Amino acid sequence: MTKKQRRLEQQLRNQLIQEGSADAFSAAYDQFHNHLLEHGMWGKPTFGRLYRRKTDLIDALLLRLIPPRSSVLEVGIGDGVFTGACSSHDNNVVGLDISNVALEGARRSNTNGATPHLLQADARTLSFSDESFHFVVSRDLLEHLREQDVPAHLREVKRVLRPGGKYLIWTPPPWLSRSLGLHLKEYTTNEVLALLDHEGFDAKVIPLHLAVLGISQALTPGSWPLRVFLHLEALTFSLSPSALIKKLPIPLRFALFPSACIAASKWNSS
Repeated sequence: MTKKQRRLEQQLRNQLIQEGSADAFSAAYDQFHNHLLEHGMWGKPTFGRLYRRKTDLIDALLLRLIPPRSSVLEVGIGDGVFTGACSSHDNNVVGLDISNVALEGARRSNTNGATPHLLQADARTLSFSDESFHFVVSRDLLEHLREQDVPAHLREVKRVLRPGGKYLIWTPPPWLSRSLGLHLKEYTTNEVLALLDHEGFDAKVIPLHLAVLGISQALTPGSWPLRVFLHLEALTFSLSPSALIKKLPIPLRFALFPSACIAASKWNSS
């Protein structure tokens, strides 16, 4: 990461921890995305896109979990790549982001004929009726929220999900040892599961190692495969400060070390 980006992230992180209003988040992320558009992520060109140019392994896994003709809400769309891909699968998709700069970038990048509805909004207060969506998706969102605001976000997600609907989550693991952009707190899978359980979700874990093979197999709570996965993740986290892990390219870290998407179900209307 460039020194300029590191200083900007630290400055904005401190501001948001102290002042967590929707206006403060919007201003901070507009400033951050403008920096990326001018200088690139870690000083590398963005080619007019905020982060990515096409779907990746995580997107492919999330898309496999959503059947066609579903109503989908993505919270925190960032570059808009997943939103556009999901919309092109014959789904009715609404995409939200706190940053107007990010939304403008996503609108420019949707050139494949997909027509998602993109709106500026706060993840903690969703302006939709109860039971509006089959699926809610957040890719790289939880780590951008203040820790004390995550329960409010989860309650809003549960409110707008239909009974039997699912909240699909990807948040980067702490062992990455490198910021992917203004993270306020990074979560282990175990921490996310605890938060979801507290808010009444029934959550399952889908390891990315299986997704590499095209398998969307979920590990159920209390099962020995999940216990093994969580143990390996905790071990990796304990080793993550090591110089060896920090030197590995991020794609290689994902190939070697445990990480997962989480599918959290809402089984009733409470």
